[in-house]
Amino acid sequence: MRTRKRRRKLYLKISVGLIVILFVYFIINSFSNSLFVNKRSKMLTIVFYQKYPVVYFLDFSTSMFYRTVLNPDWRVMVPGDYGYYRIGALQKLMSLEGKKDILKNTFSYIDNSMVDYYFYPRKVDVYYSSSSSNLSKVKSPKFIFMKSNTSFFNKFYIWLFLLRKTNQDFINIEYPTYRDKVGDLYLDVDKFSKKTKGMFYDVSYRKDNKDVQIIYTNSYNSAVVIASILEGSGIRVIDISKGEKKRSGEERSKCVLIDSSMSLSYTAKSLASFFDCKIKHGKTRISDIILLLNDQEKSWVKNNTN
Repeated sequence: MRTRKRRRKLYLKISVGLIVILFVYFIINSFSNSLFVNKRSKMLTIVFYQKYPVVYFLDFSTSMFYRTVLNPDWRVMVPGDYGYYRIGALQKLMSLEGKKDILKNTFSYIDNSMVDYYFYPRKVDVYYSSSSSNLSKVKSPKFIFMKSNTSFFNKFYIWLFLLRKTNQDFINIEYPTYRDKVGDLYLDVDKFSKKTKGMFYDVSYRKDNKDVQIIYTNSYNSAVVIASILEGSGIRVIDISKGEKKRSGEERSKCVLIDSSMSLSYTAKSLASFFDCKIKHGKTRISDIILLLNDQEKSWVKNNTN
């Protein structure tokens, strides 16, 4: 009996010890990969989805910080063949569809650049405009506990960064809109793209100096939307081509990124992460990187029906 008890205590100690080691490893690994350690000299695009969504463009290479505030009543085309929605209803749409990428994809399309981090409330709500917007919530510690696609350490870093900044530290960009016959206001994405061309280039992509070829199977307009986002981020897209359909298997459904370099480039890593692509090394004919969209193109279909 005593031997069994000793064994149980020993097993318990070992189990607790392993859990502690794994927890410590997770904390150290999470911190070492956070912005505290890897403060990138690049452009960070951060979306705070709230009553009045705020988009920050933080260029650490030049210390130029931009900000745009959107009205929840404005309408925008939602990639993924959803047509036009009020900005204030995007979280509701995301909840109904069960697709978290709706926020990331929509704001990447709106901003004409790849969104790095996005935050949204835990409670699903539909927002409408009021007399004034309130940016103070972004500086509230409560935002750390908002849902997000990033780690706690990155949330904390971003909060500390914004906490030290005043309104004068940001260049406010007014988003252009147009009114339809009914009187509803729509975001003019093309005009915004022209207005901000080159402003949100990521210097890391420019230094990487990689060319990208996009290959689609069904939707050309999806490839065009993606190309515009990549170009807006500072990645050169030199060709958009139609590829053959795969019959079956993972290769047909999974986005595939082919990198011609022996060591994986920064651009390839970023694209694979953003589009959730399988990475391969191989020969390419006209570009450094090939982006085979496959079923990923469904998430970027542009439906201009109001």
